[in-house]
Amino acid sequence: MKRKVILVIISILILTLSIIGLTYAFMRPQVEKKEEKSNITIKACAKIQLKDNGSFINLENTYPMDDEMGLETKPYEFTITSTCEDYVGFNLYLTSLTTNDIEDSAIHFAITSKEGTVLVSNILSKTDNGLNDFNSNELSELDKGIKGTHKNIYKVYSNNIPLKGESEYKLYLWLDKDASNDTMGKKFNIGLSVKSFNRGETLAEYLIRNKDNTLIYHDGLPDYEEMPNSNLEAGDLAYRFVGNNPKNYVCLDNKETDDCDTDEDLYRIIGLFQNELNLYEIKLIKAEGATANQLGDNTIQGAASYNAYSSTWGEYQSYYKGTNYNNLANYTWNNINSGNSTNMWQYSNLNKINLNQFYYNYITNRAPYLQNHITEHTWTTGGTSNTGNGKDVFDSEIGSKKVKINDSLCYAQGKNTTAKECTQEDIEYRDHIGLMYISDYMYGTLPLYWTVTVSNYNDENTKKNNWLYLGIYEWTISRYAANGYITWYSSAPGYGSYYLRVYNSHGARPSFYLMANTKLKEGEGSKEKPYRITFE
Repeated sequence: MKRKVILVIISILILTLSIIGLTYAFMRPQVEKKEEKSNITIKACAKIQLKDNGSFINLENTYPMDDEMGLETKPYEFTITSTCEDYVGFNLYLTSLTTNDIEDSAIHFAITSKEGTVLVSNILSKTDNGLNDFNSNELSELDKGIKGTHKNIYKVYSNNIPLKGESEYKLYLWLDKDASNDTMGKKFNIGLSVKSFNRGETLAEYLIRNKDNTLIYHDGLPDYEEMPNSNLEAGDLAYRFVGNNPKNYVCLDNKETDDCDTDEDLYRIIGLFQNELNLYEIKLIKAEGATANQLGDNTIQGAASYNAYSSTWGEYQSYYKGTNYNNLANYTWNNINSGNSTNMWQYSNLNKINLNQFYYNYITNRAPYLQNHITEHTWTTGGTSNTGNGKDVFDSEIGSKKVKINDSLCYAQGKNTTAKECTQEDIEYRDHIGLMYISDYMYGTLPLYWTVTVSNYNDENTKKNNWLYLGIYEWTISRYAANGYITWYSSAPGYGSYYLRVYNSHGARPSFYLMANTKLKEGEGSKEKPYRITFE
C-alpha cells in the first residue's frame, strides 16, 4: 500500500516592532507574508497540502495584550487539504529563526477553526518541542523553506483530515501581555509547516463505509434505490439512523464483555454530524430514560425540580419501551420558583445544573476515559414554532430559516425574566450535555413517513418505525420560539408538541457529541453486542 508524508512550508511571518512616540508600552508590529513555498516530499504517495488562502497578518498600533484582545487581531488563514486514498492526520509546526531579536517567550499564538472556535492558545516557548519529528534531511529542507536557520520547532496542533477533504484554520500571533520593553524596535521571523501521518479509521468513517438503508446521508439525494422523500432530507450533509431498531447501540462502560453490564452505560447513535473542521462527530443519546441517580434530585441546590416519573405519568406505563420505568425521573425544564421561567436554554435549570454539572460528573466519573472526548458543543437553541414535517421543523430551528438575534421570535421572553432582548447565548449555547432536538426525533422514523407533521407522530406506522420513540413524555432542547415559557417535547403516545410550560415535569434523555477521533474497539451495534469505543 502506498503511503505518503508531505512536509509543506507555506510562509515566513516577519514581525517587526517599533516604538510609537513616547508611550512606553505601545508598539507597531508589521507582519509580512513571504510568498515562497517549499513542498518537501518525505515518502512517495498521494498529497497533503497546506494551502495559503491569500490572507496576511497586519497588526497596526498594537501592544502587549491579553488573549481576548489577541483573538480580535487579524489572523492568517490557511487550509489543510488531503487527496489521500488512506486515512491521514497532520501535525502543525511553528519554527522560529536564529536571526530573531525577540525571544520566543514574548510571542503568543492561537489556532482557531474558520468559525473562530479556539483549538489551541499558548505562549510559543511553552509548547511541545517538535524538533525530534524532523530528520536531518527534513531539517535541511525546512531551512530552505523558511530561508534561514531554524532555532526552535514547536508542535502546536494535531488533528485528522477528512478522507479526500479539507479543513480551514486561522493563525493568530500577538505580543504576550507580559512581553517587556525589550521587544521594541526588533524583529521576529516564524515559519508555518505541516507534516502528515497515517492513522486508523474512526468510528464515524467505519459507519459511513458500512452503511445500509438505516443510516441516511442527508444530502437531498436518495441514499438507496427508490428511497422516498429524499427532498425532505435536512441537507446538512449529516448521517442519521432511521427505522425501528437500527444497529446503533454503544456501550460506554469501557469493559471487554460483549454485552453492556448495565443499561446505565447503554447509548444509541442519533447520527454523525460535521464539526467546524469537516470531521464527523458522533451524537449519542441515552438508550433509556434517565433516573435521579444519573441526573440528581431535589437535594442539589439550583437544580430543576424533580419527582418520580410514575407519579405524574403512571397511566402511560404500557407505552414505555425500556426496562427501568419504576426508576424514571421527572424534571422541570426550568423552575418557576427560580424567578426565571423563560424557555431560553442558557437559563434552564435542567441544562445548567442537572445535565452539565451533575450528569457530566456522573458519566465522566463512571467512565473516566470520556473526560476529554465529550465535545463542548455549540447547541442551536433559538427554537422553532414550525409545526410542519421534519424538513420544515429542521429548517426553522437549525437550518436556513433558524432564529436570529434580530428576529421577532428571538425577542419572546418569559414573563418573569428581566431580559429585554436576546443574546447570542440565547440562540447558540455552548456546553457538553444537551437533549435531542425535536427535528432529531422526527428524522428518526423511516423516510417514508417524513411527510407526517410533528403533531401526528403518534400515527402507528410513524412511531413504530422510529427508534427514537421511547414511549415517555420527555423534554427536547427545542424552545417554542413564539412564546417565552413553552418548549417542545415528545409524548408517550408518540406525537411531538409544545403545549406544556417549562415548569411542568417530563422525563429526559441526555445527549452529547463524541469527538471525531472516536474509534471502534469492537462490537456490531446491536443491543446484545453494542459498539465499544476507544480514543487511541
